[in-house]
Amino acid sequence: MKNFLYAAAFMLILGLVSCSKKISVTNSNMTKPSIQANIQGLGNDTILVLYHKILNPADFDESVKDTIVAQNGRFTYDLAIEEPVLLYLMPQKAIITRADGRPFWAKEKSIVVLVGYGDKIEITGELYEYYTDYEVKGSEFNEYYTQVRKSYITAAAEAVKLELELDAQMAGKANGDVINVLFQKRNDINKISRLAQLEFIKNNPEKELSAYYLTLQPLDTIEKYYSALAPDVREGMFQRMLDDKLNTLKKLRRTEAAELAVKEGEVAPDFKLGGLYGEFSLNAVKSKYIVLDFWASWCAPCIKGLARMKEYYWQYQNQAEFIGINCNESEEKWREAVEKHELPWPQVIDTADINESVAINYGVKAFPTKCILNAGKKIMGRFVGEEEDFYKKLDEVLGNK
Repeated sequence: MKNFLYAAAFMLILGLVSCSKKISVTNSNMTKPSIQANIQGLGNDTILVLYHKILNPADFDESVKDTIVAQNGRFTYDLAIEEPVLLYLMPQKAIITRADGRPFWAKEKSIVVLVGYGDKIEITGELYEYYTDYEVKGSEFNEYYTQVRKSYITAAAEAVKLELELDAQMAGKANGDVINVLFQKRNDINKISRLAQLEFIKNNPEKELSAYYLTLQPLDTIEKYYSALAPDVREGMFQRMLDDKLNTLKKLRRTEAAELAVKEGEVAPDFKLGGLYGEFSLNAVKSKYIVLDFWASWCAPCIKGLARMKEYYWQYQNQAEFIGINCNESEEKWREAVEKHELPWPQVIDTADINESVAINYGVKAFPTKCILNAGKKIMGRFVGEEEDFYKKLDEVLGNK
């Protein structure tokens, strides 16, 4: 059970945000980076090591994973890297079992380090029940990071306590008002770290750490303070991560605007997309009802609903044109999913271009989203999630055709 909890918690750390940059640091004459650590209270614990490059967000999925075992709180680790990485050290002791048996990762018990080529990193600290108090020497970034962290670490530890108390109260079916108060307390405390990081950004626009901290802020905050960063920081290690965040904000705003415009009674926007058997154009479909299904293979409700969709496709294929629009995944994953699930209706894949994306232009915020269009391309219904209402509407519209 313990190993299962550790493996499950290992997956949690993969969701950590990171960074990016345009710097070449390859130099065979430089000393490879290494880490030496001495953490009181760690004992002979096993430590999960996870690190990834920070210069290109596309590299985030290629994280290096490893484990090391401490000896009386001490451990060393050498890295074979040619560009900066963000490294996470997560002790097995960071895993706490929730009241319902699920693992909870107390993230402030982990150690976060930026490692560049040739860095000699020294970490000292102490592992406590809900957090690790540590200092890092070897680079300005890490030294500032640990200084700022100290300003909110006790609050972060309090948030862990509240999280576990919430678990216990919910497991005991406590009064809803009690649970709501605990939720609010936890959320208020969680804001403390973000505000401390924001204060650093305001006071240190010339520091690389400010760019990293900005990637952790809400999207509207990123937009507000991005231009305040020094030019070389905006174009530094975290440039592409910040660009990704700003593009996400742009995408969100376009989606929200489209959601208001593309609604029942309005004519659906035309589009052209590549499919398994050539290009598909919405306006090329004549004198037929149309069902648009925005889906993805990573979307569990989408996959769960495919069997029902097949039933309705075979029932109404002569009255309506069914079109599957795959979103937010690679062409390879899309093709694999279509083949695996044996989807009989035409399938196309959305473009990654924010300005041309059909999902964005239709205001799709969640998957699956299904639209029913009449022969004049007017939207007769829009349905978010795998809901019975969609199938009832199809029966209502097509049942007597």
